[in-house]
Amino acid sequence: MNSISEPKNLLIIGIGPHTRKNHVPILLREIASGTIAKIVGVDIHESSQVLSRFISTLGSSAFPVIYIPSIDGSAESLTQSTCETLDSVVAQFSIDAVLIANHPSVHRVCTRWALERGLDVLLDKPISVRDNCSTNALQAAGIHDDFLQLAGLYESAKKQRDLLVSVHCQRRYNSAFMIMRQLISEVASQTGCPVTNIQSCHSDGQWRMPNEFIELPYHSYDRGHGKAAHSGYHILDLVHWFMEAGESEDKKVDMARVHVHATRPADVLAQLSIAEYEKLFPGFRGQCPYDEADVSSRTKQFGEVDAVVSIAFESAGRTMTLASVNLLHNGFSQRGSMTPNRQDLYKGNGRVRHETHVIHQGPFQAIYFSGLRTGGSNGSDQVEVRVFRNSTFNPSWDAHRLYDFSPLAPGSTQTRAQVQDQARERSIREFLDCLQGKKGRAQVISDLMSHKRTSTLVSCVYESLSQKWTGDSGTVEADFSLGGTGARMVQLSN
Repeated sequence: MNSISEPKNLLIIGIGPHTRKNHVPILLREIASGTIAKIVGVDIHESSQVLSRFISTLGSSAFPVIYIPSIDGSAESLTQSTCETLDSVVAQFSIDAVLIANHPSVHRVCTRWALERGLDVLLDKPISVRDNCSTNALQAAGIHDDFLQLAGLYESAKKQRDLLVSVHCQRRYNSAFMIMRQLISEVASQTGCPVTNIQSCHSDGQWRMPNEFIELPYHSYDRGHGKAAHSGYHILDLVHWFMEAGESEDKKVDMARVHVHATRPADVLAQLSIAEYEKLFPGFRGQCPYDEADVSSRTKQFGEVDAVVSIAFESAGRTMTLASVNLLHNGFSQRGSMTPNRQDLYKGNGRVRHETHVIHQGPFQAIYFSGLRTGGSNGSDQVEVRVFRNSTFNPSWDAHRLYDFSPLAPGSTQTRAQVQDQARERSIREFLDCLQGKKGRAQVISDLMSHKRTSTLVSCVYESLSQKWTGDSGTVEADFSLGGTGARMVQLSN
């Protein structure tokens, strides 16, 4: 390993579409600036052809990629052979830290390997997910068990060395959300009023054709989980992050009650039938070899497409905050072809991100966030925050304030970087600054231990879905206190 002030050598485990589009360009810029000395990639053998083509496009910025067998996320740890391969990479390239960006089902075993080697970790969200967690309550509870295991390993490893595990959850680094959190804290400190209501909605604009539920592997549902384990993690993280900004010593949230309604692929097919697809896209039946019965049968145990999550946050038996979280894959899209763009299923297939948050603090404050993308991969982000305060109660408050984070006017020639892209870069930059001693590790915004509540919520969402799958009430109660080692999941029967 290099000394603390020298450029660092970074290992990337998992170089999928998200990593190639977001992480790699940032890291290459850090190499150019001298913060990083080199990056080395690791991925599975099945990805070698795709990655060889990608690496060839980088020219002089190309970096080596080492291939390993597929990883079993259900195992207690990586195989001895895979450990030996990774250990040799660490030794050969003097690796200082690891970016773990492969499938979330194997995050736990990869992070365990890194911690046992004394390596700092930047971990992509979600921290973990389990196959069939939307239909199996044990697998749903296992999501939080995985967090607790990593938290224990992290705490033990830090006793040997000042290690860092930062979760790459970029919305915590978003300028708009950071300002919103500050505004919540201001009103809470002046009035004692916590956040009383949160309404959040996030849509990916992912239009999947009926046959694609079965055939497309990217952000698929066939492993028994869906939206909540993908971009839904960000929104569930924000909900408690906003709520925490208004917590006080005498109003600490100690319990969460969660109930979920969701659609699965068969429900989406009922919304728009194959016959209707044929009318929308003449010739569609030639592309889709399945009928409704086939799709319903083949996708019966697939994960959620859309979900509505209802949460009551309680303190000492009293409800402090009510939250409604709408998570959509099947939302407004700019896709216009029945044939998918297999070269870019991440953002080149008509995906349009729309996101809103409405936060109330009793009679004192309402905050409205709107983040709307105008089009697909070439669209721009239209981002604004509107703040309303009770200026009659407190004349020193502005009745209304607008924070504009994007060039909203038609024909604008402003060239501001998109807010979300800036947030991703801040997350990575903070991690690198910590490695070089430029920032104290106690100041990290997204340290692993701060994701205990997020892990609890994700686990609750899937416990609710799995309960409803077996005919139970679908209401889940969880310990949400900040103390202790983690939340205790409690299933409520009918």
